[in-house]
Amino acid sequence: MREPRFRSRVVLWFVVGLVVVAGLAEGSARIAEAAGPPVLRWYDASTQLKVAQMDGIDRADVVFAGTSMAWQGLVPEVFTATDPEARSAYNAALAGGVPVV
Repeated sequence: MREPRFRSRVVLWFVVGLVVVAGLAEGSARIAEAAGPPVLRWYDASTQLKVAQMDGIDRADVVFAGTSMAWQGLVPEVFTATDPEARSAYNAALAGGVPVV
């Protein structure tokens, strides 16, 4: 009669051990994630910054879109300063054009 009780104790300690190991693994993973660099929501840091900028602006009358050539070659402030209607502008071009723009 002692054998079923022994088995139930072994099973109980096994389950408790699994819970402890899972808890330690979860805690370790959370600590490692917090210590690492922030996770990118977009495919690279410059795109993530660009999306954050676009979320922060109220509106733009003219938006430049394209690849890195448009990103480096079109200056919204120069456009606004020389535009007869003084429209606001934003350069939403992406570095490298990935994904295809």
